Amino acid sequence: MPHDDKLLALIGQLYDVVLEPHRWPRLMEAISDLFGGVPIQLGQRDPKTAEQGRIIIARTNPEGFRTFTENYRHPGINPLTRSVQALSAGQILRRQAVIDDDMFRRTVVYNELFHPYREIPLITVNVMGDSSMTAYLGIMAKELGKSFGTDEMRVLEQLLPHLQRVLQLEQRLAQSQNLSLASSEALDRLQVGVIVLDTKGEIQSINQRATAIVELADGLVITQHQLKAARSDDTNALHQLIHQAIQTTTAEGLGAGGFLNLPRPSGLRPLQLLITPMTRQAFWAASQPPAALIFVTDPEQEEELPAQMLQRLYGLTNAESEMAILMSQGHGLTYAAEQLRITLNTAKTHQRQIFAKTGVHRQAELVRLLLTSLARIVQP
Repeated sequence: MPHDDKLLALIGQLYDVVLEPHRWPRLMEAISDLFGGVPIQLGQRDPKTAEQGRIIIARTNPEGFRTFTENYRHPGINPLTRSVQALSAGQILRRQAVIDDDMFRRTVVYNELFHPYREIPLITVNVMGDSSMTAYLGIMAKELGKSFGTDEMRVLEQLLPHLQRVLQLEQRLAQSQNLSLASSEALDRLQVGVIVLDTKGEIQSINQRATAIVELADGLVITQHQLKAARSDDTNALHQLIHQAIQTTTAEGLGAGGFLNLPRPSGLRPLQLLITPMTRQAFWAASQPPAALIFVTDPEQEEELPAQMLQRLYGLTNAESEMAILMSQGHGLTYAAEQLRITLNTAKTHQRQIFAKTGVHRQAELVRLLLTSLARIVQP
């Protein structure tokens, strides 16, 4: 059996896989070595759907394991299935406590699967079990008659809580990453630029609309991870508002940030920026936590609403939705009729239908309604 220092070294490696999951296969081999190089398996499953998740094996025949998962899990075939399913988190099951060697030798699953592949179940552990995931560790022997001794059990009991903790950390990290991806996608659906800055004023994240604006290099650019305006005076004003917002987030000031119009070398209408602190609740312990938010819009970019979304939301026809889009951009009936190549009377008819279906009476009300509706959310 391994010395305690070898087990401690393995436990240290175990926690490394949380951030480096590609190390799992080699780590499983090291766990196998603790028990004499026997075949071992770590499998995860969704308890609600029974759908098989990640499977990591070491010194196990992949074909045999695939055959087992596809054909030999049913309680009518495998006498261990019900006992394994009844395990609670942290429980260890000895196969010989369920069925002895003589009886096991006469089972179908032994003769058709375990014996031909020389992988005989010894120990099954419910490593982790909750509403979102269950994980089982299986330790095998290469022939019937082998037992799991006291020393092996001691090592397993010392290893088990660390293995449980690693799987829990992996799960929490995955949940955090999924939430981050969902948040990023939500920001990308907005028709306003959003930029998150850290306590140094450097960019931590930027959504697609803001990226499109800075890529124009017309009034706002990114230089060495920081935002800069076209003119030095405007850059200083921008950085001052950012500094105030960061100080408020870090409880070092009371500045609220503010609004800023950035002139553009092209002569187009200025970019509009809102610089604001993060809420205190969003400020967490990290080397460079998020500390300021910047919202940026380009008045020259018309926000064209998707016609199909307007049809679904308000029951507009295709022609009416195209008309509503032009009206939401501030255009009058004459211009809309010309663009749609219809008569002015037809345009007036469309307008009446649009007003009736959306419940408004004036174009200004329609603009306000459409620009605050779900139609402004960018579709994937």
